[in-house]
Amino acid sequence: MTKKTNVLIVISNMEFGGAQRQIVELVNNIDNSKFSVSVCSLSQYTPLAEQFNSNIPLYVIHKKSKFDFSVVFKLAKLIRKHMISYTVTYLMQRLPLD
Repeated sequence: MTKKTNVLIVISNMEFGGAQRQIVELVNNIDNSKFSVSVCSLSQYTPLAEQFNSNIPLYVIHKKSKFDFSVVFKLAKLIRKHMISYTVTYLMQRLPLD
């Protein structure tokens, strides 16, 4: 038996939208014999998460404001705790470089 690769998908929210819908399709149809997938939302409002298969864990790290840096530490703790090998992010706002 081969070891599964732990993957964490991080998204700003699981509201109704295109990227969120693609995550539902991805996690429900990924090869479970090779990957163990979890989803982390940075918002407590997660209506589309109800469409996840029952074996898909959802973690919520509530982002209190645009510049809530505590999210970084909470996310790092989650990654270490679950021995995540790969993290994929969607809909993250990037900081301006200027």
